[in-house]
Amino acid sequence: MFKDVVLEAGAHHWRLAASALYPDAEPIINWRKLLPVDKGTKHQRAYLTKSSKEFLEALIDMPSAQRRGTLSHATVENWWRWLRRLVVWMVERDLWRFSQLGPEAMLEFLRERSVAADGSGERLRNGNVFVVLMRWLWDLRFDYTASLRVNPSDLMYEIDRLFPPKQRHGWKAVDEAVALPLLRDAIWWLKVHGTTLQATLRKRALLERGFVGITADARSKARTQAYRAFAAEPEFADMARDLGMEGARPYYALRRAVNCTEGACLIILLFMVGFRCRELVSMDSDAMVREDSEAGEPLYRLRGVAAKKGGEARTWVASGPVVDAVEYLVSMHVDARTFAGQKALLIGRRGGNPVVAGSAAKRISTHSIGPRMLCFANSAFRDDRPRLKHLHPHSARKTFARFVVLRDKRALESLAYHYGHTHRLITDGCYVGSDIELAQMVNEESRRDLAAGLTDILSSSVIAGKAAGNLQKFAGSGTSKLRGRKALESLVDRLIGQGVQLAPCDWGYCVYSQALSACRGDALGPNEANRSAEVCSSCANFVVTDKHRGWWTERAERDAQFLDTKGLPAQTVAWVQRRLDGTHQVLRSLNAGRLHATSQNQSE
Repeated sequence: MFKDVVLEAGAHHWRLAASALYPDAEPIINWRKLLPVDKGTKHQRAYLTKSSKEFLEALIDMPSAQRRGTLSHATVENWWRWLRRLVVWMVERDLWRFSQLGPEAMLEFLRERSVAADGSGERLRNGNVFVVLMRWLWDLRFDYTASLRVNPSDLMYEIDRLFPPKQRHGWKAVDEAVALPLLRDAIWWLKVHGTTLQATLRKRALLERGFVGITADARSKARTQAYRAFAAEPEFADMARDLGMEGARPYYALRRAVNCTEGACLIILLFMVGFRCRELVSMDSDAMVREDSEAGEPLYRLRGVAAKKGGEARTWVASGPVVDAVEYLVSMHVDARTFAGQKALLIGRRGGNPVVAGSAAKRISTHSIGPRMLCFANSAFRDDRPRLKHLHPHSARKTFARFVVLRDKRALESLAYHYGHTHRLITDGCYVGSDIELAQMVNEESRRDLAAGLTDILSSSVIAGKAAGNLQKFAGSGTSKLRGRKALESLVDRLIGQGVQLAPCDWGYCVYSQALSACRGDALGPNEANRSAEVCSSCANFVVTDKHRGWWTERAERDAQFLDTKGLPAQTVAWVQRRLDGTHQVLRSLNAGRLHATSQNQSE
């Protein structure tokens, strides 16, 4: 496998065989960039580089890679980037051999890779790849020098705390209630504003083409006049208004329009065909072909390269909206594509600026697909639609699978063939899911439970606990500030939309915030192993309502009866008394809240 993937293995550069999915790629691994400059001795640098080369070669030749039959150069480049990040981290701590990575160092590295480096505390979705890298370093320890001596499996308890198993999943399908309006809006946008944008871009291209032999000042004045003329057109003004760019400079409105229109086309293609992102990016402008069926009806297909099966050629059937989106993308940058001799269907744009003939027209990067889609999804004219914080191309692929199977489960075999999977169980397990209806029912029931808990807190005349003070701005002192059921339901919906987490239990509610968690919970919620009435009552997330008064009263009575028992050890008495004092404190808070509510009602 190594000789098939690495065409030339020099001392400082490895030249890789480019995959058919990357028509413009010239992949090279530069080993001189593995280590930071001016770090370590010549021997240390050479020894660590030698060890890293041996590991990467063993990784390419490992049995699981050979079973694929082919190995993309992009996969090897990803492996090299992960390895380089680990090596740079080691060198900064004066660790020059993998054998020096002890348990503490390994966990420290994984801990840094589990959250964002900007201090926001946001968990990284791709951090788990470094756990996989550690396992490979252990599995291949006999194939490279100064190998790892610690088995990552011995640290799985600590690793699971950093990368909870619940977070180790791929991108999920977009809910149908969100995906269908998004797809309808994309088709609508292309029909209503596509022609306006295309005409504006054509005028701009003609303007730029006439700038030969004139001064920069003259070009600037001509552009200003042209953009004023664009803004004066009613169709352009309507498009800018829908983008929320009414009153903005026409240049910025045009740039936003290009981003959103490309995003609309991408949404149509990804949600209605189910491409892998790389399959779509590698597609050329002549990908559309027309065939006639036996009945004489036109049948359109898209030619491209499959991401699996060694990058062999394949086709996808294209429906009407897909045909319109492809034809629009072809004509959108036809001048720039012709001038640069570029065949790519999707053209990248430097700084988001519209492409003009004469500029370097390059194939778009896969990293630009998601932001384009999200730009359209969160456009101003969609303010009344469900909002999306993240929109990944693979989510669209999984959503397409849900579209197909939800309507006809007999189509699973055809869907597996369409996706290029070797067996329909792969499609069913990884893309569709075993029971979509059950998952939807569970999500709906969880939301109802969350809404019921928030309603109890916000409508209760008595709330106690350390989080009660923070909730007063929502609940006031009773229901005086939340008059009417509609107002309360609206507030609960808003809180749920903001992502509030509520963990109910027999003794109260946890309005969860990881930063304030006394049980040392994580991003997924409270730590169930550390939760208890004593821990919760001392936590800043804790809230009690009158609903829980019976639990605390019974607890106080049981502890009081227990303390009446004769012959108890002093330590036991001290511990139970301390627990009883905490129980009385909670009851006093509830009683004080009841008295306050009663006096306020009498004054009203």
